[in-house]
Amino acid sequence: MKPNYYAILPAEVRYSDTLTPNAKILYAEISALTNKSGKCFAQNLYFAELYNVSKGTISRWISELEKNGFIKTKLIRNKNKQVEKRFIFVHTYTQNKVYPILKNDKDNIYTNNNIINNNSNNAFSEQILKSYNHIVELFPERNRPKNEKQKKDWLDIIRLCDTVDNINPRQLYYLLAKVRKDEFWNKNFFSITTLRLSKNGVRKLDRFLNNFADKDFKQITK
Repeated sequence: MKPNYYAILPAEVRYSDTLTPNAKILYAEISALTNKSGKCFAQNLYFAELYNVSKGTISRWISELEKNGFIKTKLIRNKNKQVEKRFIFVHTYTQNKVYPILKNDKDNIYTNNNIINNNSNNAFSEQILKSYNHIVELFPERNRPKNEKQKKDWLDIIRLCDTVDNINPRQLYYLLAKVRKDEFWNKNFFSITTLRLSKNGVRKLDRFLNNFADKDFKQITK
């Protein structure tokens, strides 16, 4: 089993306050072993020997990552229901996946010439890049990203909502527009980087979905 030279550690994982540091390192190691389909075949024994810890410790780190939605595991059992294989699917990053830049889009929420399309952001789809420009306008200028790293952190959240939480960029914009019009949240929500972070076991995203996702939200498609 040969890992890639580089490992990936997205901002959502790096700054998670619900993961231990070692779980974050394990995520990076899993990403280095992930193939184009986002699947890792390494077993707990491999990681345990690699980091000189017990298989039980690796199991706890994997449980942390899965509980927080950064990975998903799939067990393959034989006819006796014994586990033969275990796959790890990485939700937040698929290696070597680059989305093409589409031209001549129709004028809609995603149409904006001021998109970010440099090499540092080529892992984001055209819809995510364009929706970013509309989403940031929902927030006061002083709270918008001020540099490329902050922009990428926001883009990561839009992508995770799409690929992990099944909330497409159009839906996210619709939801956040309602949130920002709310009297309370207008004064207490200034960055989407906190959307998927858990506090007391509940994410802001889940609270917003519960309070603002009406029937029109559910009918919005990509």
